[in-house]
Amino acid sequence: MAPRPTSLIWRIHALRVGATIAFLIVIAEALVLLWPSHRERWVQRAERQFFTKIELPGERGLIYDRNGDPLALNVPGLILYQTQDSVRLPEALRSTYGIQPVKHVPPKGARLLAYGLPYTVKRLLQSQDSNVNDGLWIEFAWIRKYPCGPATSSLLGVVGRDGYGLGGVEYFFNDYLTGRPGYRQVFRSAGGVKFTLPDLPRVNPQPGHPLYLTIDRTIQELAYEVLERRVREVEAQWGYMIVTNPQTGEILAMVNVPSPDPNQPGIPRYPTNHAITDPYEPGSTFKVVLYTLAYERHIISPQDSVETSPGWVQFGRYRIHDVHNLGKVTYREALVHSSNVAASLLSLQVDAKSLFEMAQRFGIGCPTGISLPGEFGGKVRPLSKWTDLYKANFSIGHGVLVTGIQMAMLYGAIANGGLLLQPRLILGGTHTPRVIRRVTRPGVLDTLTSILEGVVEEGTGRRAKIPGLRIAGKTGTTEKVDPTTGRYSKTKSITSFIGFFPVEAPQYLIVVVINEPKKGRFGGDVAAPAFREMALRLLHLDLVRQPGKTSEELRDETL
Repeated sequence: MAPRPTSLIWRIHALRVGATIAFLIVIAEALVLLWPSHRERWVQRAERQFFTKIELPGERGLIYDRNGDPLALNVPGLILYQTQDSVRLPEALRSTYGIQPVKHVPPKGARLLAYGLPYTVKRLLQSQDSNVNDGLWIEFAWIRKYPCGPATSSLLGVVGRDGYGLGGVEYFFNDYLTGRPGYRQVFRSAGGVKFTLPDLPRVNPQPGHPLYLTIDRTIQELAYEVLERRVREVEAQWGYMIVTNPQTGEILAMVNVPSPDPNQPGIPRYPTNHAITDPYEPGSTFKVVLYTLAYERHIISPQDSVETSPGWVQFGRYRIHDVHNLGKVTYREALVHSSNVAASLLSLQVDAKSLFEMAQRFGIGCPTGISLPGEFGGKVRPLSKWTDLYKANFSIGHGVLVTGIQMAMLYGAIANGGLLLQPRLILGGTHTPRVIRRVTRPGVLDTLTSILEGVVEEGTGRRAKIPGLRIAGKTGTTEKVDPTTGRYSKTKSITSFIGFFPVEAPQYLIVVVINEPKKGRFGGDVAAPAFREMALRLLHLDLVRQPGKTSEELRDETL
């Protein structure tokens, strides 16, 4: 039976009322969304769901040498971000660059996976199926490059995958070198596809500050070449070389061998800067502390004699030996030929406190304050625990721990007439040397310098000799302590040579330390030849850099 007209009319009215109510509800919801407090909540929800904020790191400040030549620069590269919790990474990224995905990603952001990747990574990702790229985002970045390669890696350090400095100058001055980051927003669709829109917010990053070092790039590269060859020739475990200007305390070069190439792909690695962080017993290079005190107090003169026969001296149950029995010699000859017996006997003529304080005046036992991380301050036994045996051992560089940079500053004080300087690595501001203290009066060190010149001319440092050039220096050999027995090893040693030139007005000071050589055992045989070769390179470099010379004149003089 057909419906009655009245019933149909009521149904139509009901539909109209329902539609009106639904329309009013939609209008009400729209008004609610437009209300400021509610609108902000929905905008935030939309941002969480559809927008991702990507941080844009600022370009890192460049590092230059004293002449304005770059030591660390930036080239274009990529940054890789992870934008969702679950991602697939190509095996090549994992194995070659050491990149591993993170487990959790912030709802409104992204996680940095790698900083400074080459452009080949972008091609690698584009060559994979689309599932591999889900949850990954690539941005432009700067890759840190080091023109000197391994020659500067132990000094400068590297920049890690997160853009922060690791080791060396890069770490110590990270805040100064790092630029201020910016950011950009990218749109993320419901399907996870990410793309940029022209009206999305973007804040451009700001670059970091440049840094100028006292290092001379040419000298740095020459030092690395000389040291690398010498460490290889003597089959040593490692070695380092420091070149300074003893008049100013400026570091002209500081190299370690072996050192990895920081420009190679993969997980950033940086070697230990042994010259700063590794303590060692300095051996005979430390005898200058005792002799400085003895000459300052007029306890001896260079012409006074000492009997060293039979080549050893007894301290209780222990003996201190010379390599050869020198017999009766002057104190000058004793230092020239590096007699342990003579130094041990001389130590009995000075009191422990005076010797301890002289070492402190030379900077032993505390950090130098060089602008590098991880500096070891040295170690000296407390004065209350000194015995005659320890005093004798201390006099010949045993039972005391130093670093290469401490010894560089110690010998720098001898070279410049008695001023202990703070080592300078940063160029800028005043060029006035940073004087820590005066060690002793100049005349004392003139006497000592004359004897150190004899070491090179006729003593244990003869292999450092260069005809026509006055060089003052000292050899050092220390047997290493066997960790198993606690005694000094007969097969493992640390060899060293420290010298400066020209004696009339020293401009260069070179420290060479070579650890555990298999071919050769003494500083005069292992380290002194490296000093000599480096000195020759410096002389040639000074010749080439003379102003007013034509290329033909330079060529003829060099040949």
